[in-house]
Amino acid sequence: MMYSTPNIPVTHEILAFTDRPSQLYTFVKADEFVSLWEGKKNTFKVDPLTALITCSHGGETHETMVIITDAFAYADGTAISYDLTYEGGDQMHEIMTFVSFFIQSGPLKLLVHAFS
Repeated sequence: MMYSTPNIPVTHEILAFTDRPSQLYTFVKADEFVSLWEGKKNTFKVDPLTALITCSHGGETHETMVIITDAFAYADGTAISYDLTYEGGDQMHEIMTFVSFFIQSGPLKLLVHAFS
């Protein structure tokens, strides 16, 4: 199942980090993050990411696994639109609160959004 492009606000910079032993981290802006889908080689467009989306809806926590096939930043950097393909878990709802978008690509992990 393909989700129509959800628009997710960017309320903070995106946290990117690695696991032990290095435990490196950095913050990136929305336009820097979506640039990882641009180009024809070594991009997330060629090798799409899997993400876990957790949210609250109706007082319950829901988890959805998706593949991010593309990402677009708003010109002012306040939101990112995603093209997602459903992989498993709960179906996404139109209205979600307390959303976290967790992505892992090899040793790199990204906490993209945590907002209400």
